Amino acid sequence: MSMLCYQCGNTLGAGKYCLRCGADVQMYRKIARLANRYYNEGLARASVRDLSGAVAALKQCLAIDKRNIPARNLLGLVLYERGETIDALAEWVVSTNYLPHDNLAQSYVEALQKDRTEMDLASNAIHKFNLALEQARAGSNDLALIQLQYVTEKVPRMVKAHELMALLLLDEGDNAKAKKEIDAALKIDCGSVFCRHLLQELDNAPRQDAAKNLSRVNAAMKNTAENVKEKAGRVGGALQGRAGKWLRFLLGLILLVCAIEGILVPTISRNRETAVNQAVASYAEQMESLRLRLAASEDKNEAYEILLQMSELDIDQDRDKIEELFLQLSITSADSDLYKSLYDSWRLILAQRSGQ
Repeated sequence: MSMLCYQCGNTLGAGKYCLRCGADVQMYRKIARLANRYYNEGLARASVRDLSGAVAALKQCLAIDKRNIPARNLLGLVLYERGETIDALAEWVVSTNYLPHDNLAQSYVEALQKDRTEMDLASNAIHKFNLALEQARAGSNDLALIQLQYVTEKVPRMVKAHELMALLLLDEGDNAKAKKEIDAALKIDCGSVFCRHLLQELDNAPRQDAAKNLSRVNAAMKNTAENVKEKAGRVGGALQGRAGKWLRFLLGLILLVCAIEGILVPTISRNRETAVNQAVASYAEQMESLRLRLAASEDKNEAYEILLQMSELDIDQDRDKIEELFLQLSITSADSDLYKSLYDSWRLILAQRSGQ
């Protein structure tokens, strides 16, 4: 693309001055070359799907030379690929204002203006993303996740929605689902620095948990060893007297009973606890699934409000209240099969805990 004079718009030749207005263009050429360097970097990054890096390089190019039409058009294409349709349209509109004729941005703008469905969908997705962002800042992660679920389903290319959803899932402790959202974002934009940080957090989480568990086990073993040593010293003197034989027999019997209780009772307790935990996890997962389906539905019925009330109640203390809400939910629920499975899981939790 030929270089134009910054003062009169005439095509520049190879000299130091503009042939029409006589303006000194030496410094202008240096600035234009620096801007083109950033444009070439952005183009190279975009070609390998490093969209974040491409956006940064192209914005730097436009900060130096705002009239660089190829850079502005490419920035619009990169933003569109990241699911930021409205921002991409803004860049193309500015581009057509600078160069009204023979500009590829004009065809991009016309294509979007004809497809009103895509524009409405993009606008709605941005609205819900901003709403999710506000809810996340207020600490309502569950409501924010519902909004983001809608956004990622309707606009799967929106990298920002995947990034925020991964962050919230990571904060909730659901590392598996967070990893899926990170992978989805990196598939679109392999240069997302935010996703790289989240992956690093995921890698560090198991190590930190293992280190904490190991320190707790070591401390418990140390305390146990010291207690055993102290008790052995107390009993040792008694075993030396006349009644040493009977004492040794009684001590062996006591140790055998303690061993049985120490092995069997914790095992039974752990099995019960595992069953309760599985029931709780199933209950929570199905409640969240039903909540997401109802929230995504265009028909806003009472079932969603009932689920929100149930999620705030304690499973053990508010049994009657939950039973009453379940009765209402059976009438208003849009998904009877999932409702029945949810109710069965809740009853299983109560049965397991009452058996402890």
